[in-house]
Amino acid sequence: MRPAAFLSGALLLAALFAPGPAAHALEAWASATGTYALNGMPLGVTVWAKDQASAGQALAAVAAEAERLHQQYSPLRPGSMVSLLNQTTGEKPVTVDLETLSLLQWALKLAGKTSGALDPTTAAFKWQYGFRQQEYHVPTDLRLDQIKTMVSYTFLDLYPKDRIVLFKRQGMQIDLDDILVNYALNRLRQAAKGTEAGRLDLGPNLAVWGRPPDAKTWREPIRDPKDRKQILAVVDLNRGRLLSAGVFEKIFEQDGLAYYPYLDPRTGKPARHSQGGTLLLPEQPKLELPASALMLLPPEQAVALVESIPGAECLIKDAAGKIWLSRGWARTLALAGK
Repeated sequence: MRPAAFLSGALLLAALFAPGPAAHALEAWASATGTYALNGMPLGVTVWAKDQASAGQALAAVAAEAERLHQQYSPLRPGSMVSLLNQTTGEKPVTVDLETLSLLQWALKLAGKTSGALDPTTAAFKWQYGFRQQEYHVPTDLRLDQIKTMVSYTFLDLYPKDRIVLFKRQGMQIDLDDILVNYALNRLRQAAKGTEAGRLDLGPNLAVWGRPPDAKTWREPIRDPKDRKQILAVVDLNRGRLLSAGVFEKIFEQDGLAYYPYLDPRTGKPARHSQGGTLLLPEQPKLELPASALMLLPPEQAVALVESIPGAECLIKDAAGKIWLSRGWARTLALAGK
């Protein structure tokens, strides 16, 4: 289960197990904890270091990087790169920085790997549902058909040499929310350099490194995507990220149907293949796959894609309630009630 919360500045005694079955040593660690927000998601940070100054410096660096990412990529902040791109008119080139260019290249790579299921241009649909404006309603089929003419990753052209982005359709919008979770966890982990251990809780997503001060591994629950009070399994982590997506992220409900921001780019309507799932990614994976893939792809395709990434695992609960597991977890993960 999740380690107990530690107050900033608390000194901890941790058993550090050296190689060998019985060897161990005790070392005092200092911790620092903070709570922030990033792109509309709560961010909890706890870092452990050899001294209080190092822990505090790492926490401050993480907080600063979280604020920078929010300023740079929030779709609701007028001066962000996402807002600037979305305000452009079609067929007008925009010059971007190298960081934004690399994120857009990553987004297009994912779109290609998923045959367009993970499409960064579905933001135009999200505005129609009021997800951004928090003015929720279901658009008509006619309106969705109109928006479909400007939704396709093939309408997004990049010219890396000149760092130029070109929208090929009027009214196009981009959305980097899904990959921003992965990117932010990576960047925040780098900001916490010099720490002995740490955890980042970004919404339903988690990144950990080092050994927790009161246990050998991080024991983390995999929660039911529909009923978050229910635990489907518990996984032991040494490092890496545990990412989740599902119907628990419902924004609003109308006529008995839940609406959440995982939209099928072919229809503009929520993908309803699955209730959701959890994805384990190692550090520096071969493919930086966001958890949204577990919602946007049929479960058999999502599992196959996860299995193509060395060290990655997933659990998916499909729309009918069936549990799908990647090969590694099918062998090792004990499901509750089984």
